[in-house]
Amino acid sequence: MIESALNQLDDSQLENIEYFSIIFKTLSEGVTLNEMVYNEKGEIVDHKILAVNDAFYKVADYNKEIPVIGSLASKLYGLEEEATKLFWDHHKAAIAPVKVEFFSKLSNKYFIISTSLIVNNRFVASFFDITERKKIEEKISAVNDFSASLISSMQFGFTVVDLNIAIIDVNLAMCTMTGFTREELIGQKAPHPFWPPEEYDTIREAFINTLNGGLENYELTFMRKNGERFYV
Repeated sequence: MIESALNQLDDSQLENIEYFSIIFKTLSEGVTLNEMVYNEKGEIVDHKILAVNDAFYKVADYNKEIPVIGSLASKLYGLEEEATKLFWDHHKAAIAPVKVEFFSKLSNKYFIISTSLIVNNRFVASFFDITERKKIEEKISAVNDFSASLISSMQFGFTVVDLNIAIIDVNLAMCTMTGFTREELIGQKAPHPFWPPEEYDTIREAFINTLNGGLENYELTFMRKNGERFYV
């Protein structure tokens, strides 16, 4: 049947099929062509894998004990029925390709799965392994949580500024010391609300020197919200 259909195509159509076949096979991400599966009520309950590219076997996480082609996604990827239903409830009304983050319990890997719109009961899915990226994000999150906890627990006033000397974090002790709330301080650029106008140049110089790696100790004058000056 396929051979008969191909014989009816002209050279340009055959060339297009060959062109897209080459693209499909050489993509670095895992790609699958799939067909929807419905229950007797006409509800989407699963999908069947019709074709995959070579990269799929390297990138995707799947049950190696069963054949890929012809398998149901729920069996191949170890998806629970409720998870499959939620996935398609979200996708079936989409008007543009959808990307979702997916955690595979088969080998504890994270993926971004991009699915095309459903056309003639079929769709294409692409798999991007983001496991290493997630590990890095988790480490960064853990470091940030630790830093935030450390800053919060300090008994002396502490602010975190960026390279433009804009405040990006401040602890409770600093708020108590100056009389300003956290909301009043976060995002403030130099000169900060607790800098006395007559001390702007001295404080700015100290901040810039510190940002450039200077390790000197400074005795500065700050200002409370009520205008009272105090030494730090």
